Amino acid sequence: MDSNQRSKRHFNFWITVLYKLCGFCLFYLGLVRPIQTIIVREVIAPTIQSTLPDESDIVVLVSQDDYWIESRSDKFVNIFLNLPFNGYFWLASFLIWNFKKWKIFKFVFIYNLVLFIIHPIFIMILFNKIYWIAPIINAHEMVYKALFISMGIIALKEGIKDPNDIELMIR
Repeated sequence: MDSNQRSKRHFNFWITVLYKLCGFCLFYLGLVRPIQTIIVREVIAPTIQSTLPDESDIVVLVSQDDYWIESRSDKFVNIFLNLPFNGYFWLASFLIWNFKKWKIFKFVFIYNLVLFIIHPIFIMILFNKIYWIAPIINAHEMVYKALFISMGIIALKEGIKDPNDIELMIR
């Protein structure tokens, strides 16, 4: 494969990725995010508020598809939570799925299912006045986001390398 063919293949690869990324943005911003916003605003925040006593120090705030749990008297650091299957999941899944990395996709999917159990447990621990869990919750959210973005980038990097590419087989 000469350099002209190689550059054309890479150009086509990036055009395809850009095209699919635009499709992902339309899917996420047009369908998933509005649904998640409704779920957070109409279901999750009211449910969390209803479990708190009237004189509670804890406040739940909603920001689109995310929610904050704060202490009025600063007994713990503010917690910022995303729903499972949020934008980080969908972006990583889009990249992993397109490059057929099925084992990684399975891990990403199962981990997000487990988050439906982990988040309520974390919140109940916090509501039982075990405030040292708040930094752990925040750390988990940061690691979750970094891990999923990293997996998406690794899938993209691996997608550039086509295992059927004769030039790579010769090397």
